Parts: sequence; structure tokens; C-alpha cells
Amino acid sequence: MTRTRRRRAAAGPTRRAALALALTGAGGLLAACSPGSFGGPAAPEGPGDAALQGTTIEYWQQAASTTPFEAARIKVFENFARQSGLGVAVNPVEVPGLAGNDVSKVIAAMAADQPPDLITHHNFFLADFFARGGTVEIDQQLKADRDWAKARAGAYPELIKGLSWKGKLYAVPFDNSYFLMYYSPSLLSRAGLRPPAPGWTWDDFVAYRTAAAPPDVTLYASQWQYPWLAMFSLNNNAPFLTADNARFQFTSPDVVATAEWELGLVRAGLEPSHDGSASGGYREQLPQGKQVFQYGVPNRVATYRQQNVEFGTCGYPIGPKNTARAGKTIGSAYGLSVFKNKDARKQRTALLAALWATRLDSGLLLADGGDPPSYRHVVESPEFQARWKPDAQNWPFMEALPGFVPYYNFPTFWDARTAINTQLMDIWAGKQSVRDGLAEAQRQAQAQLDRALAQGG
Repeated sequence: MTRTRRRRAAAGPTRRAALALALTGAGGLLAACSPGSFGGPAAPEGPGDAALQGTTIEYWQQAASTTPFEAARIKVFENFARQSGLGVAVNPVEVPGLAGNDVSKVIAAMAADQPPDLITHHNFFLADFFARGGTVEIDQQLKADRDWAKARAGAYPELIKGLSWKGKLYAVPFDNSYFLMYYSPSLLSRAGLRPPAPGWTWDDFVAYRTAAAPPDVTLYASQWQYPWLAMFSLNNNAPFLTADNARFQFTSPDVVATAEWELGLVRAGLEPSHDGSASGGYREQLPQGKQVFQYGVPNRVATYRQQNVEFGTCGYPIGPKNTARAGKTIGSAYGLSVFKNKDARKQRTALLAALWATRLDSGLLLADGGDPPSYRHVVESPEFQARWKPDAQNWPFMEALPGFVPYYNFPTFWDARTAINTQLMDIWAGKQSVRDGLAEAQRQAQAQLDRALAQGG
């Protein structure tokens, strides 16, 4: 397998404790306490973790090292290697193709019994690795760690659910990416309109049509794929799965009504129609001043600032069925999964590296890289609030964390989502009706979900 390797993080002290040679098996290693998750650097607290000295683990990156969010992740592990006092090293590896949605190299490495030690990716791919028996159950492995008990209690509950499969936690919550909206302040100002207020509604959204000038300036644009419709539907209190996560419900009246409402925006000229191409012709045109509203992800903030794009950030509008008027968002929960390893030292080191990511200083690094953290003790800390609350373009993403619902995490989700996307694109292109398209999406997606539920894990 071709790999591009970075310089490994500093390994710290090189002395070899005699006790390390006497320890065998996982028992002595896994019973020790971990470095403090919330304070400053901590030395090993028990003889088991002291024996980890000299261990090097491999972390497979999700993106290139030059990507801001991946560079921040690598910095977390560099800090772990330098500051933990364990005398260990973390070797980040760029895996060609892994940045996209092709995890075949990971699955091949598992089949060859040569997986990495630590990995991050979309929650549903991590569920697949776990269901295949490749990664450890986090709570079982860290049950003796006091810092894990504190960190787990501080994680947003939806993230714990989103990184669990069949009641078992398969990854330590790491960082996240999800959707809000960007808007054009200049287009709103020209029309004499103020930016959207929290809790704004579908009717409020349509009222902003006076800021648009179709076809040159549209109100909004959609790719008509899973996350775009999901954002409107979730904020209409119409999730795509039943509460027990066992049945898709695309044919429910509220999901159908959501799709019909958005298709109405297309018919009214407020959203661009399908142009006949494979992608439908979707383009981000807010930077060119040709869109009033555009979907937004947190790591785009830094990019737009570098490009001197004028924009503001707000939540998606609330649909009529969302009587609580509580905003929701959907997206990727990235966790840290640890692969099973016959070398107990490597497995333990990978677990401690994942635990290091729960610290306040780690969360600050991840946010600076463009991906919001996963823990209330980070977001609610004075340090985090002082850094991010004054930032009007970034802060709405941090505020959205309590309402973040990760993508469904069953192991075959990507296949289900691909099937759903095909049907949504056909609806947008006028090849089939909303009801027929959603019924077919439900049929195909349910087949994938049933396949996942029938698997072990």
C-alpha cells in the first residue's frame, strides 16, 4: 500500500524502564490511569502506562496534512507525544483516497491484518469498521480511566449516540462538521432587510425573496441531495428515520410536505432548477453576489475570509411542524477509533492519544482548525467563550452544537445515502414526482438499513 508519511511526533524521553520488560499481556497496561484530560501536562500515573515508553503508533489521516482541520488534529497528537510524559510517538499517515468517501484501503488493511492503530472518519464509516470486528469498544477499554468518565459526561449526548452502534461506543468523539446558512449582508441591505433572527421560519425565508433578482440572483441553491433536504426536513421536525432508528420514513406526510415546499421554491424561480447535468448544475454563488442564502460549513469561514467574501452566518429556517422552534443541524461527527492490536502497548497508546483529544487545549486547537469540538467542558469554558463568542461568523456554529444530529451511523449508510441522492436528483430534474421518488428512496434505503441491522457487531 502506498503511503505518504510525515515526520513523526517527538517521542519524548528514551530511557527504558526495567519494569517495562517485565510486563506482559494487556492486563498491566490497561489498568493504569491516563494523563489528565482537563489540566496541563501529566506524567504517567501507573506502572502500566510507564511501560509504554518507546511505543510508536500510526494515525491514518482523513485529509491532507496541509488542510487546516487535519493540521489541527495532527497538532493534538504532537502535543500528546510531547506533553504526556509517556515517551511515545504518533506517526500521521496520508492515505491516498481516504479524504473522500472511499475507505476500501482501510478495509483491505483490516483484511490483511495490517490496519493502522488510530483513525478518524465519518461516523458511519467508523461504524462499519467496528461492525466488521476491526476496532475496540471504547467504554470497555477505558472503563478504568477516571478522565474518560469525566470526558464522556462532557460530550454532547447526540455525539455519543452518533458514535455508537447497537449500544456500543466505537469511537471517542473528536471534531465535527455540519450545516448552517451563510447570507449576503449587502444583498439584504440593498433590499432594506435585516439578517435573520434565531427561530426564523419558512415564511420569513420566503419573505427575503425581495433581496433576490431571479434568474441572475437567486434566494438559495440546493444540490438536492441527502443533507440539503435533510436540513429543511429536520428543522420541520421531520427526521428521515423513526425514533428507534429502525425504519426510514420518507413517505411520511411531513417529509413529503418538506420536499414539496422546497420544490415550490424551484418552481417560483427562487432556487435554480436542474440543468440536466449529473450534478444538477449546483454552484456556490454567494461569493459572486448571486445568492442571498447559501449552505455553510464551519471550515469554509476561514476560506471566505481569505477570499474577502462578505457573508454572515445563521441557522436554517424553522418549518411549521417544529413548534418548539429549536434549530437543528445535521452533518458528520468525526470520532477516533482504535484498531484491535496484538501489541497491547500500541492499542493502549492509541486509546490514550484519543483520550488526549478530549482536553480543553485540544478542543481549542480543533476549533482553530475549522471544526467545532465535541465537549461541553470545552465550549462552555471561559477560554473558548473569550476566543469565539465575539466572532459573529463562527459563533453560530458553536452555538449549534447542542442541536447537532450526526448522520445516521449504521454501517451501510453511505450506500443508502447514495441511493437516496439518485431519487432526489430525479425529483429535482422532473423525472418523477415527489411521492414516487421518496417512496423509491425509502425502499432502497430501508434495504441497506435492514442489511446493517442483520450484521453482527
